[in-house]
Amino acid sequence: MKDKRKFLFIVFVILVVGVTAFNIYLSKKSMSDGKEKQLKLSNELLTKQNEDLKKRLNKVLPSAQEQQRRAYLSTAETFIQLSFHREKEGYSERKEKAKSIMSEELLQQFYPTDKYELGDTYKTKPIEMEFYLQENEPDKEEVNVLAEFINVTTDPTQNREEKVNNVLRIIMKKEKETWRVTSVEELSMKVL
Repeated sequence: MKDKRKFLFIVFVILVVGVTAFNIYLSKKSMSDGKEKQLKLSNELLTKQNEDLKKRLNKVLPSAQEQQRRAYLSTAETFIQLSFHREKEGYSERKEKAKSIMSEELLQQFYPTDKYELGDTYKTKPIEMEFYLQENEPDKEEVNVLAEFINVTTDPTQNREEKVNNVLRIIMKKEKETWRVTSVEELSMKVL
């Protein structure tokens, strides 16, 4: 009988220890599942907020300094397109546009006559334009922009195409609320 009681006691102790260990395991598992679900929900919420903030940021106007930087880079790009695109078709329209962004001296240099005089088929066009600021200080009245581009010259009458890599320093001054190109300095010119 003592052995039977001892055996039952040991079985009871093992059963209690087993049930306790099983309860501890279930408790930890339910806590980790709860934390995992909570972390997933938190992650989804933060991801959604991040996407909303990115959308709002894209809609926000750029800073005044960024707007100014974009304005003179846009003027520099327009200057290159108007000055180095030579073709009979559209000559008068390009000259009219050039009046609004070039000084009178540059206008005479790039558009010396009222009519295109380089022939009907001679054509040049700038491609692969890149622009660099020497410095970007807000509220500056004069800005230097470096422009690098390839100027492609085609003349079907002579059956030739020539590519020239150009690097220019474009100096612009602010007049009222617009930028005007006042001078151009050729820094490098290399036939490709």
